[in-house]
Amino acid sequence: MKTIKIKIPATTANFGSGFDVLGAALKLYNEIEVVQVKGQRSKVKIEIIGEGKDTLPGNEKNVVVRSMNAVFNICKKFPLAYHLRLTNRIPLARGLGSSAAARLGGIVVANEICDRKLSEDEIIQIGSKLEGHPDNVVPSFFGGLCVCNFNGKNVKYAKLKMPSDLKAVLCIPDFELSTDKARNILPKTIPHKAAVFNSGRV
Repeated sequence: MKTIKIKIPATTANFGSGFDVLGAALKLYNEIEVVQVKGQRSKVKIEIIGEGKDTLPGNEKNVVVRSMNAVFNICKKFPLAYHLRLTNRIPLARGLGSSAAARLGGIVVANEICDRKLSEDEIIQIGSKLEGHPDNVVPSFFGGLCVCNFNGKNVKYAKLKMPSDLKAVLCIPDFELSTDKARNILPKTIPHKAAVFNSGRV
């Protein structure tokens, strides 16, 4: 039996005034453990520990599994049965990149199963397309503070050096708010003066 274990960090995106551009990794991690076993092809057993234990799907609808399947389809490799253990410490729908961590984690473990056929850049491209924006995916993969640009097809990115003494203070609300709902609250257009004000402070 082959076992793969990885850790994926939480992220804070829209860092400062860098909306959809800047993101930073945090020292708060989810863990994914995959054990390949003999058995019926595509049979998946999922164990969820921590955040989302009672709410996240424990079947093929799970975001981690869907992301793994995306990689298997690309690499044309479909493993036999496997057990998936998700240890979730990143709060769900609280602005800490839980969905990006799940998608990226699924892509990375599937790539390991596929003997690392995907390059780092391909992992980032796939993760950003699945997530819809790169500002959580890129720092979750590379760590540190990252600047990203996504035109809907391709992602460009760079990692920047973070001050070693910088601390993050997390304020976790007692309610959930999905990214889609949060984005729908935003105005469709903003005044030119506001755009200049914002970009001038990135």
